[in-house]
Amino acid sequence: HLCSAKEEAVVFVVDPSWDCVASYVANVPLLQEYKIIKVMTRLGKAPFCNSDHADIYKNITFNSWTPNDSLATEEICPQLRNGGVPIAAIIPTFDPAVHLADCLAACVGVRGNPSQGPLAYARWNKWAMSEAVRKAGLRSVKEEIVSTGARR
Repeated sequence: HLCSAKEEAVVFVVDPSWDCVASYVANVPLLQEYKIIKVMTRLGKAPFCNSDHADIYKNITFNSWTPNDSLATEEICPQLRNGGVPIAAIIPTFDPAVHLADCLAACVGVRGNPSQGPLAYARWNKWAMSEAVRKAGLRSVKEEIVSTGARR
């Protein structure tokens, strides 16, 4: 498959606790037209996901047992920029990978969501997301921040 892939890559940002990139690629035909780069948010071995198979062009792993989006961006972005293939898109595969994916997209210059500012925070913080919706003049759900399960 790699020989027939476009000369562009799609980057998946993945945590080793839940790596189903092969399933995404196997079941989304458009992805099969690209080289696939898998970026792991931290060190660790991924458990078996399913029997789907995908050719992975390159694996990049942040060299730490603990995720850290700032340090991971510093370590991984130069590898993506100098990887010999243009990046078409960067896709987070789970909520904790969203900010790293946004930072990497900004760093390599592909279209993406904001990696800084209030809207970046709203990408992964549900309270900030609702507030952004409310400030835009749209209807949103009524929410309350609590520190325990008890209601006021």
